[in-house]
Amino acid sequence: MRVHTQLLFIFLLSLLAHNRLSGAQVPVRLYINAGNYQAIDGSTLPAQAFNQTGIYSPENAVISLLPGDSILLTLINTDTALHGFAIGSSTVFVTIPAGDSANAMIPALSPGLYIYHDPYDYPRNVFMGAAGMLNVMSGNPDHRYHWNIHEFQTGFNTAIANGQVVDWTQFYPDFFTVNGRSYPDTDLDPSARIMGAVGDTIHVQVANTGRAVHSMHFHGYHFRILYSSKSSVNVNWIKDSMPIYPMQTMILELVPDKPGMYPVHDHNLLSLSGGGIYPNGLMMMIDIQ
Repeated sequence: MRVHTQLLFIFLLSLLAHNRLSGAQVPVRLYINAGNYQAIDGSTLPAQAFNQTGIYSPENAVISLLPGDSILLTLINTDTALHGFAIGSSTVFVTIPAGDSANAMIPALSPGLYIYHDPYDYPRNVFMGAAGMLNVMSGNPDHRYHWNIHEFQTGFNTAIANGQVVDWTQFYPDFFTVNGRSYPDTDLDPSARIMGAVGDTIHVQVANTGRAVHSMHFHGYHFRILYSSKSSVNVNWIKDSMPIYPMQTMILELVPDKPGMYPVHDHNLLSLSGGGIYPNGLMMMIDIQ
């Protein structure tokens, strides 16, 4: 019942967003929080995120806009270190001292899917988890989902939190997440678990905010690539799997042709594990009625 209530709430929010006029000034308030991420095996590691409250959550807030919308941004840094905010590869970003706040007006962006992140001390703060999704979308599919793909390496997270240097050539992550969760917890996330009916138009917004390439494979269905921040050559390709590179975004369209329940997972078997345990990693389910 809880999952169905969440799905109804998300649908109502989406309906309200798409019934307003585009070209609005949208107020967005984000808190930059540091906290302890509880991994799927019960262990904890230091991490960061952009949240909608001052309480740390591993799931970064998703910013949704209509074409022509601008952002009235308020950033509150609850951490004891300097942080920043940038969208995509922009060299212009906001810096926020520890315990302080900042305001910025961000003009309208072209339609697409963007990664907003903390560019300060890059890539350390992004690796700690401070990176979320910003979508500028028109249209209203039957269902819309988002997957923020990320990975952590316990030793690196601890070292960065303590101000120590890490050797990126020794990068070998041990936890893999979607929206801050690993399987089977992804099955409880209404933004990750795809649900619908045969013939529905389903859009999946995917962002890789980690440092590894992930090759996501859909069982049972093919999807069409609607958008890719890396290359427009991929647009309109119809596939059942695709690589998504670090700091890349993609929008996928799925129109199910049959009922069934199928997994979506990373073809890299390491990414299907969490703390060395299989299948506690990058896997979601598709449930079509």
